[in-house]
Amino acid sequence: MYKIALIQNDSEMLRYSWADTRPFLNRFDYKTFLYTGENIRELFRNLQEFDALFVSTNACNDRKIYSELKDNKVKIEDFLSNGKGLLITQQMKLSEIDGLKIDFVPDSYTLSCINRVRQKGENVSDGDFVVRQDCKNHVLLRYPKKIIIEKTKNWCLRNDLVEGLYWLYMVPCKAESFLPVLVDPSYGDERYLMLVSRPEAGSRIVITSLALDWQMHYDLLENTLKFVVEGMPFIAVVSKKGETKFDFNYFISNMKLRKIAFANYELDKLDFNKIQPDLHSTIVLDPSWTKKEILGSNLGEMHQNLGSATNIIWFESGEFKDPMVISVGGLRDFDMILRNALSWLYFNYEKGSWGGSFWITMDVMDTLVFFDQPIEQYKREILSFINTKRNKNGSLDNVFGATCGLLRIYDLLLDRSNQSFQETLKWIRDKFESRELYERATGIDTLIQLKLDLSNEAKTTFISEVMQKLPSVQDELTLYRYAKTLVSCGAYDKCHQFIVKLKKLQDDEGKWRNIPTTANIVLMLLRLRNNLGGSTEIIDEMIYRGVVYLKESYSTENLWKNDLAATATALRALGAFERTISFPLHAVMSSVEGSKDTSEKFFALNLASTQNLRLQDEKQAMMKEMDSLKIQLQNEEKAHNRVGRLTVRIASLLLLLIESVVMYVGFLLSNMLPATFFGLLFGSLVSIPPLIIAEILRRHGLLARSKYLQEIINLLRRERPKQDKE
Repeated sequence: MYKIALIQNDSEMLRYSWADTRPFLNRFDYKTFLYTGENIRELFRNLQEFDALFVSTNACNDRKIYSELKDNKVKIEDFLSNGKGLLITQQMKLSEIDGLKIDFVPDSYTLSCINRVRQKGENVSDGDFVVRQDCKNHVLLRYPKKIIIEKTKNWCLRNDLVEGLYWLYMVPCKAESFLPVLVDPSYGDERYLMLVSRPEAGSRIVITSLALDWQMHYDLLENTLKFVVEGMPFIAVVSKKGETKFDFNYFISNMKLRKIAFANYELDKLDFNKIQPDLHSTIVLDPSWTKKEILGSNLGEMHQNLGSATNIIWFESGEFKDPMVISVGGLRDFDMILRNALSWLYFNYEKGSWGGSFWITMDVMDTLVFFDQPIEQYKREILSFINTKRNKNGSLDNVFGATCGLLRIYDLLLDRSNQSFQETLKWIRDKFESRELYERATGIDTLIQLKLDLSNEAKTTFISEVMQKLPSVQDELTLYRYAKTLVSCGAYDKCHQFIVKLKKLQDDEGKWRNIPTTANIVLMLLRLRNNLGGSTEIIDEMIYRGVVYLKESYSTENLWKNDLAATATALRALGAFERTISFPLHAVMSSVEGSKDTSEKFFALNLASTQNLRLQDEKQAMMKEMDSLKIQLQNEEKAHNRVGRLTVRIASLLLLLIESVVMYVGFLLSNMLPATFFGLLFGSLVSIPPLIIAEILRRHGLLARSKYLQEIINLLRRERPKQDKE
């Protein structure tokens, strides 16, 4: 079960019933833990146990809460870096006029708040808020409830509890870190009212200056909480109302336990228009849906509109014992690359350009248009950036190639009747005839690509001149330039000799010079191949090797070496290649790799089982051998004890013999020595030798296990004082 740490202002809760959000949160299958100024320190002892942190409206008016949040900024950063969520709603005291800001978040998300009443003298009912155009399809506005922004606005203005449109607006330190979902455009520059972290950030952060909880914007708050706590619902489950089977319910329960974010649609009739399929990368259909119901639905229309990005999975009972799993479409590895790279390109936009370069900006713009990405939001700033470089005569620094690029950007951003477009086009036409062949190739290619008038004579003259120049052309860029223009002119048969030369210049890695050059040549070759109406072996081989090089040059962390031009062109080349392939290679490859992993694990398990059985057999054999050894040792022990007893008897007889000899010698000496000296010497001779002999026998192990001989030794030691005395 998901767990939320809810931070609220205790004093606000005592004064206003709507300041306590717990009754609303209890609607969801979440466990909510309340933290106020009294127990806020306890939160940071176990912060990682939670899935999301919710700083409710005006919680930071309590300075103790704000202070603890700031002191634990590093822990909050770690929390978010682990893919957790954070929701911050309106915080009145964290405004510039009070000298405070929302700075307990990671540095890239730090922001200031402007109090429009105290700092601007405005009325809270004035202004407006709208959905930013490039965020109109954001999940916050669509799932699980569809948000109609006019209703939200009217609810603000007619709210019985807290009436007003908004009190604060936000100024982020790094605007590029956020997606501005809700803005107020009525004061010139946009005012940010709801900011969401970008998808590539990994964490889920929503900061809003709206009092979503206090004003009871329940639909928008529910959507926001779902996003912050669970994440994007990339998986959709479509259940059949009243007929879902036990095993499919287990599948749903399993996803909940694993905390896999998913949307659950329960329908009477299968209708993909009710599913919002563009939000989900995978849609799993309940086995209760029959094949007739699935194929009779609007599945085909939906899949045609979405393309292959969405994977549809359903189950079908056939002739086999087990049900079959049918899978249609699905994300390719390129889809992952595309999302990552596009997010990175958006992130690196800086007020009118990418990388401060006209050429890089043109490459990125071409890529965004190629993938049908919106560019309208950049129009004003990019035109302003370009116009600082544009001459009054319509050219870009009087450079022919650059001016052709300028015309392409004008075509993307302006109507062709616009004066700037017409002036630039006129300059190109006026200068065309006087240019060198290479520059004329650029001009011809540009005019043809934009479907602008160009005489057949100009094309014919160019083809003739370029074929004459071919023998002297040796470098990749010139060969590419001429071949690309020949393709634009439709002179496909003339391209062969250029292609042969380009093939010789492609190295073992599949590269021409660098990533942008390789990408551009691959794009040209794909155009040529499509226009030839089929494959040619030499072109296909060059394309395959070039694509492999581009894919191997990519990394999730650095994309294409963190190079804007390389990323834009490589992305476009790989995208064009993916559009050429109709066979679902990605699905087959995933299946093959999955089967390979499963087979390897199964083989390892079988091997381990076999080894386990062998070890069990070895264990049994060893146990039998140990039992045999135990019996052998017991027999040896008995024999050893018998030897010990015999040794004691022999030692006893030996001691008696020694005693007899000593006594005999002592008797002889007693007749030769004085009585006193004889008594002392005799006692020593009688007691010491037996002890020495016994000790020698013990050290050699003869008496080590004999308790009987030990008793004899002890007895002799006890008798020694008596003998000395006597």
